[in-house]
Amino acid sequence: MMCYGAALMSIIGLNVLFSWLTVENFQISMLLVGMLGIYLLILAYSAIGLFMSTLTGYQVVAAVGTLAVLAVLNFIGEVGQSIDFVGILLFGCQFMDVRFLLLRDYCLVRM
Repeated sequence: MMCYGAALMSIIGLNVLFSWLTVENFQISMLLVGMLGIYLLILAYSAIGLFMSTLTGYQVVAAVGTLAVLAVLNFIGEVGQSIDFVGILLFGCQFMDVRFLLLRDYCLVRM
């Protein structure tokens, strides 16, 4: 799997190389860090798929299980974000609603 990920990264690397040669003020460090992130994401997805295939002997069940795990991981970051208490615990600040901001500005103008 690492070789497959490296092959994909070499294709992206050719685009980066072409951009580096043609674009002025090209920040290659940011792009290389982004490429590293994509490579690690490919490896993480592959590891999840391999783990799910070890749990079952059927390829279809492993594929569906992998997609289910990836879907859960995709949506887990949005769980509870509308609750202020969760925002305080995770980020240390309280998210204010837009309606509250509009009401506050309206009250300040009226005073």
